[in-house]
Amino acid sequence: MAPRPLVSVLIRTTGRDTLGRAVEAAASQGHRPLEIVVVNSSARPLPPLPQVREAVVRVVEGGPYNRPGAANAALAHARGAWLVFLDDDDTCAPNHVQSLLAAAERSGGARVAYSATVVVEPDGSARIMIGAEFNRMHLFTGNYLCITSALFHRSLVEQGARFDERLDCFEDWDFIIQLAQRTRFTYTGQPTNYWNAHAGESGAGLGANKRDDATRPFREMIISKWAARAAELGAELARHPEQAMRITRGDLAQDMVREN
Repeated sequence: MAPRPLVSVLIRTTGRDTLGRAVEAAASQGHRPLEIVVVNSSARPLPPLPQVREAVVRVVEGGPYNRPGAANAALAHARGAWLVFLDDDDTCAPNHVQSLLAAAERSGGARVAYSATVVVEPDGSARIMIGAEFNRMHLFTGNYLCITSALFHRSLVEQGARFDERLDCFEDWDFIIQLAQRTRFTYTGQPTNYWNAHAGESGAGLGANKRDDATRPFREMIISKWAARAAELGAELARHPEQAMRITRGDLAQDMVREN
């Protein structure tokens, strides 16, 4: 039997009180081998981290980083064959990595597997679930999956996928679009990712963490950035409607139809 692949759980943090909980959620994953890469986005010392068994925890210094810069630092230091982000104020189910990896392995070539996301309310309840089947075209106008719901193969990073450090918000959405230009995704539909959408300061969440005026310029920047690519794929779909499902849901390299 082939050895199981190393998975890297990547945590960006400013040292918030919830960091220990996120590290424990990462360490609770049933999959092994596992490493946890914690990127210190601030220039301040982090609080003590929980003791972790049967997994390596590595802290990356060198900050301060903005959010995309911290994500790129995590990518640069990850050693796993598969990678998954976990925000320092979020958690996930113990079978999160296992279920995503199993979905990728049975997909026949998808290099991204993603789950449904449970939105955790301030009182701890869960009334909203986010998730939808993969559609490449829909990503150009809005994101329907959380970065922390997605397990992706390191070959995508080796092919040049990086976080755009000009984006102080929605950098995760832009990164997901990049991945979608390189591979198809597979969706588990399982609610194994838990998003505390009301916490944080990004402005892209819910409640007190939703500030449309602050985030709108970054949304417009991303839509503008990908407008030409969206138009190109849209034109392919219009010329070859019989290939529409394959282009929107399949592997681009194999399924893009180009005229001579």
